[in-house]
Amino acid sequence: MTLFDIKTYLDSLVDSFAALLDLELTVISAESTPLRRVCGTGFYRQERPEVLHNYWQHSYTNMCAEQNEPLVILDTSPYIQLLAEPDRKYFGPNYSILLYPIRTRENHVVGVIVLASFTDRQQQLLLSKKDRLMDYLALTSELISLKLEQEQLLAHTETMNQQLSAMNEAFENGVLFYSAAAGIQQINQRAKQFLHMDDSHISRILLAQTLQIARSADKAGRKITQEIFHSDNDHSYFLTIQALPLNNAGRDVVCIVMPFAKVQDSILQQGSQPAIADDDIVATSQAIQDLLGRVKTAAKHTSNVLILGESGTGKEMFARMIHANSDRKDGPFVTINCAAIPETLLESELFGYEEGSFTGARKGGRIGKFMLADRGTLFLDEIGDMPLYLQAKLLRVLQERKVDRLGGAAPVDVDVRIVAATNRNLEEMIRNREFRDDLYYRLSVIPFVIPPLRQRKEDVVALVKHFIAKYNTKLDKQIEGIQEDALNLLLAYDWPGNVRELENCLEYMMNFERTPRLTPASMPPKLFEQASRIVPPTGASIPSPGPSLRPLKQMLADYEAGLFSAFLQAHAGKPSLEAIDQFCAQLCISRATYYRKCQEAKLTSHN
Repeated sequence: MTLFDIKTYLDSLVDSFAALLDLELTVISAESTPLRRVCGTGFYRQERPEVLHNYWQHSYTNMCAEQNEPLVILDTSPYIQLLAEPDRKYFGPNYSILLYPIRTRENHVVGVIVLASFTDRQQQLLLSKKDRLMDYLALTSELISLKLEQEQLLAHTETMNQQLSAMNEAFENGVLFYSAAAGIQQINQRAKQFLHMDDSHISRILLAQTLQIARSADKAGRKITQEIFHSDNDHSYFLTIQALPLNNAGRDVVCIVMPFAKVQDSILQQGSQPAIADDDIVATSQAIQDLLGRVKTAAKHTSNVLILGESGTGKEMFARMIHANSDRKDGPFVTINCAAIPETLLESELFGYEEGSFTGARKGGRIGKFMLADRGTLFLDEIGDMPLYLQAKLLRVLQERKVDRLGGAAPVDVDVRIVAATNRNLEEMIRNREFRDDLYYRLSVIPFVIPPLRQRKEDVVALVKHFIAKYNTKLDKQIEGIQEDALNLLLAYDWPGNVRELENCLEYMMNFERTPRLTPASMPPKLFEQASRIVPPTGASIPSPGPSLRPLKQMLADYEAGLFSAFLQAHAGKPSLEAIDQFCAQLCISRATYYRKCQEAKLTSHN
């Protein structure tokens, strides 16, 4: 910002003061080389530019700017003598000047204001009142400096506003600036969109609720996050407002306007898991491959799905796959475990509530899972544990596609696809009057049954490989695979906890294994004990009942010898003390007993 940027203002200023004082004024910029005249009156307005351009280095103006001091030059003849003969005619014997530097707040000279006489009358006036005129120039110089500073601030403010507006428009969320004194100061396009500013009736209602939250935040002096809701004819509008008071003199409040789909991750942390791809469900069995094909086909439609299966079979993974392969994949995926939430809270979690609807209700109310899942998928896990009275309310929501919030005045429209899951026998529960048959038929439009792991043992091999790779990364290990005898033990086990139990077992083995391949010695003791009853370790044999049976004591000794031989083979005959201590702990024996049993095992093998 220079004096030339306020030239219009300076033109008016010098014209007014020249007429008032009956003297000539000029303002010269000192921020260029050579000096440049910004404006002037009388002779200065008519002067040829080259006069100042040619002699600026020797001018009194340059001296004033360099010294940063006012000057009173009553006799200008020394300067005039420096001029070329054609230029001297512009200055007569009555030419006297008063000069004053124009300074910034930092005392930097940006220009000089000059008051001059050209006639005898003007010179007499200047000489008689030079002290008062110098005071006048000092005030005028300060006035120009303040005007320049004001324009700089305005330009800076305008730039900042433009930058702020650009940033606001770049936000994915709506942004609204509210002032208690002046109302709405700024609002970006996103906020206009979310508040439906193109519909005066809807926007008036939503905007009123938003500003009420802003005023509450200003009064409380802290951030307030609150949901707003409005239902009109066949449409419902849900938003979350975060109001942050700036606690400044203007009592400004920044309001972030977000749709419910954006709030899902930050409030309930639903959908934070990545989408399920086809290869995320590890299985080679034909049963699961067929199931995956049917799941992906059903996912493309909107019919409700019921997933049945034992605990640990991966029901939620299949639910996420249905969502990821549906037309709703860009919408929210919201889960609720009906068995994990107390019965007294389950209704409010599902349907939400209005502020003040019951004692202890959160200020501003709460969004229910159905409202959060609008235009997405709601996964009702452990649906068999839902109490009967809530089953009736759930059935009504499925039929009418409307949700009654606790304490709400009107139902809220929702567009939700339901995927439910349970490990219980719902048909038996219906016979025992523990589950509504009409709800069962609503939920099980498309039923899927996930077979337990014990019925698809071929998947164990693929899962073991998958979990070894997973926990190599997670635990920073380098396990290459699993020994055959250890794999045989895993294949023999029934896995009542299904895939979840197998994963826990592999994670346990990966933590304790000290060799390049997983061995029976690193298995959880309880699982090892149960599996060993079915498949003996390498070197041991359990004969079938018959005439060839030997004495029990001898059979047990052989089995024991095979157990210790398998351990020694797994460690190439030289296990570490840490591996020995771990093995002893699993068998609940001392180290002395271990060495004795190993010696007996060697003798038995030689015999």
